[in-house]
Amino acid sequence: MTESHSQLSKNDNIEPIIVHIDASSKQLPKYNVQFISEDLRKHLEPIIHKMITSKDSYQFQQPVDPVALIIPDYPIIIKHPMDISTTHNKLLRGEYKNPLEFYDDVWLM
Repeated sequence: MTESHSQLSKNDNIEPIIVHIDASSKQLPKYNVQFISEDLRKHLEPIIHKMITSKDSYQFQQPVDPVALIIPDYPIIIKHPMDISTTHNKLLRGEYKNPLEFYDDVWLM
């Protein structure tokens, strides 16, 4: 065993640093760059189409209905619900000012 290896084994009780990251959109920075709504729609619409047509996207295509699904804790657990149809409607209404705002909503899913 080399000396450097033996030193490592002596220090193997190092505690990891745990950092809490809040992924809610309220914590995300605001972006100053603005884009034309039509340009955003032109570039983001194909992404939304791929998301909708993905075989794994079924559960994310529409908003969750906690009453119909009998999950009353859903709004307590999921603070910022998001789904593909909501992102699509926000894009069509011109609510996104840049692609990073769209990305933030997709990240919430």
